[in-house]
Amino acid sequence: FCDETIDRADLATDDGLYRDLYEYINYMNVVISKMPDATGDESQKPRIIAEARVMRAYLHFLAVNLYARQYDDATASTLGGIAYVDDTDVSVQKTKLPLDQVYAKALEDCSDDVLACLKQTAVDNSSRFEADFGYGVRARILFQMKHYDEALKYANLALGVNGTIEDRSEIAN
Repeated sequence: FCDETIDRADLATDDGLYRDLYEYINYMNVVISKMPDATGDESQKPRIIAEARVMRAYLHFLAVNLYARQYDDATASTLGGIAYVDDTDVSVQKTKLPLDQVYAKALEDCSDDVLACLKQTAVDNSSRFEADFGYGVRARILFQMKHYDEALKYANLALGVNGTIEDRSEIAN
């Protein structure tokens, strides 16, 4: 217990959380790959793709923080991270990337261009998100990287879209 010298992967034969994260990442990749050919309102496609990219970034962020070492600019290029899966080809073995590349890909998935495709208004539906969540994800990634000034910029943008903090404590009841 709490022996840092033991590889945690050796302690588990199956990890449901890991499997679930990559399952949901695959769902986002399917949306991103299929949306250009989907029928319907063409004006909605960029927003839906942006939502899927932001969620893909967030899911990878969760995975890298659960299954890799802490981000540090000095060592991020030499430390192993996770596989950043951004395609739907399940027949190819995915490659674990260094931490700096994982974080770069996550930031790319919630770049300013992507965030501009999201609605810049608060959403009154806890099952959906728009720019407030997108800015928040980017802020959280930057905060984890210890890029505090840039993280603050995106946190403030998120609060500018929606400054309300929901009280979800009642859900437990």
